[in-house]
Amino acid sequence: MSQEKVIKQELQSSSESKQSVEGDNNSTAQGNESTIIQGDDNNIDNSQENIHVIVNVVKNESIKKTSDICQKDEEYEIGYVISGKAKRKDKTTLKAIEKHLREILNAASLTIYDIDEGSVKFFFNGTQEDLEKLENAFKSGVLKDIFDIPIEDVKFVEDNKLALTIAGDISYTDIAKLKSSLTGVDKKEILVQKIRSNRDGKVLNIAKADLSGANLSGANLSGANLSGANLSGANLNGANLNGADLNGADLNGAGLSGANLSGAYLSGAYLRRADLRRAYLINPNLSEANLSEANLSFAYLSDADLRRANLSEADLSDANLRRANLSEANLSDANLRRAYLILAQLGGADLSGANLSEADLINANLRRADLILAKLGGADLSGANLSEADLRGASFENSIVINAKFSNNSLGITRELKQELIKKGAIFEDYLEDPLILTPIKK
Repeated sequence: MSQEKVIKQELQSSSESKQSVEGDNNSTAQGNESTIIQGDDNNIDNSQENIHVIVNVVKNESIKKTSDICQKDEEYEIGYVISGKAKRKDKTTLKAIEKHLREILNAASLTIYDIDEGSVKFFFNGTQEDLEKLENAFKSGVLKDIFDIPIEDVKFVEDNKLALTIAGDISYTDIAKLKSSLTGVDKKEILVQKIRSNRDGKVLNIAKADLSGANLSGANLSGANLSGANLSGANLNGANLNGADLNGADLNGAGLSGANLSGAYLSGAYLRRADLRRAYLINPNLSEANLSEANLSFAYLSDADLRRANLSEADLSDANLRRANLSEANLSDANLRRAYLILAQLGGADLSGANLSEADLINANLRRADLILAKLGGADLSGANLSEADLRGASFENSIVINAKFSNNSLGITRELKQELIKKGAIFEDYLEDPLILTPIKK
């Protein structure tokens, strides 16, 4: 079936239609907007879902016209996803490609022996004659695609070994599934080897990879796509995750001590009980991330986006949170002793029971924060905004409150506490309006 026919069918069919192309027949099955390529394997367990190479045709008006399949002003992007759970089915995909090329080229010895990522690259071995048939068929224009997927290049990599590259960009996670079916090596081990061998800093696409418990200490994952990946219990101590996409990743109990997470996208990530001691997290996106009970002592979190993050019971002692946005974050019972919170945004944050003793909160915004039973002894709150904060049970012993702003009607502001804070240089909203209430208490 040509690409043009696929698109025409796509335009005419509902969002529930799909066509399944199998190795030795042309049966169809109903599903979503996909073309599924399968091979022939008489031993396939048909009770399992049949997912192999999926060609998605997606309307995209923003991309430039790159081929003759685009019609009028409407443009299309073709993507390829290789998936499936069973190794047998992944192997069937490879058999289908092998069989197709053997038949059309009359080259019986062609065999896929390896696969690589990027534009999907298949490595073939066979007789020199059969490999040359494949190369010449591509160069002459006779062989332009495999199951309607355009071939980008065919070239020898060494004697009796040839690489065929098809268009499309898929994750190395999916490549590992196919490599596993070829070699029998566990796909997690293949992924770890790929990451470990990444010496030149290549940006890796390993979205949704299962790397739970993997030893990746010191690994170079700069800019890597790890969205949705399972990294629970993984050892990432000292790893370079600068600019990595960890959106929705599971990092429960992961070791990230000393890791570089500068600029990393961790929105919605699960980091409960993760070890982030001395981790470098300048300007990361951690909004709505779960960091409950995580160890972030001495971590560098300057300018971090931690809006609505869950940091309950987390250890943030001595952490650098300068200008960090912790608006509406849950910091209940967190340890923020000696934390550096200059200019931090803590508006509406839950700091109930938190230990902020000796913390540097100069010019921090704590408006409407919940500070019930918070420990603020020895904290520097100079210029901080605590208006409308809930201060019931909060302790200010030896704290510095010069020019700190408080509300007269805040919960927990007793007459005695107000007098004490004013003596230390605090400012109340009613200071100029009603100076009589500032009369010292007679003992």
